[in-house]
Amino acid sequence: MSEERFASAVVPGQKRNQNKPVRSHKVVFLGQSGTGKTSLIRQFVYRTFEPCYQATVGMDFVSKLVTLEAGHKIRLQLWDTAGQERFRALVPSYLRDSSVCVIVYDVTSRESFDSVYGWVEQVLEDRSRKEVILALVGNKVDLEADRRVQHSEGRAMAEELNMLFFEASSCKPDLVDAVFNGIAEGLSADPKAESDDEIVLEPQRHREASHRRKKCC
Repeated sequence: MSEERFASAVVPGQKRNQNKPVRSHKVVFLGQSGTGKTSLIRQFVYRTFEPCYQATVGMDFVSKLVTLEAGHKIRLQLWDTAGQERFRALVPSYLRDSSVCVIVYDVTSRESFDSVYGWVEQVLEDRSRKEVILALVGNKVDLEADRRVQHSEGRAMAEELNMLFFEASSCKPDLVDAVFNGIAEGLSADPKAESDDEIVLEPQRHREASHRRKKCC
């Protein structure tokens, strides 16, 4: 597991935003093995792409700070889960306290698209729609010649299941950024994103000041 260190730089005129706590949201990625969940996350966090990755075993975790259009920041905790059937029993433990569930399918695989219903059903067994935002991502759009699932089909499924919808390619940073920025903006606009279940990270300067005050008599 890896996580970027949270730090804040002092910028004139932004002191108020600096002292505002940073809210951290758990974002869980689900979907069949081979749909490109790991590739999407690695492109967003590390700006790297490799055509082949070893299948995720169990779960991996990274996080990244995202600046929204309004200027304030949120931290996305990205949970990359294994898509193999033998790991499905572990999914409920990963879903605990999640803010967003992202279900990824491969646009060149009809089977991965058809499996979306099962993943959504599993999510809703553990998290209600009042607790979690659902997002659907059709990945590998760079393989247009091999496409088996049309954009209109993905959008129709997302509308049916009340999900955010994106199409992306792990080798195209702009499309990947659109997914994660869209999710971040969705969290910012959603009232339940301010629930007490979320983790709040206080800026470093504020934490240090609070610690010093506690030491004073």
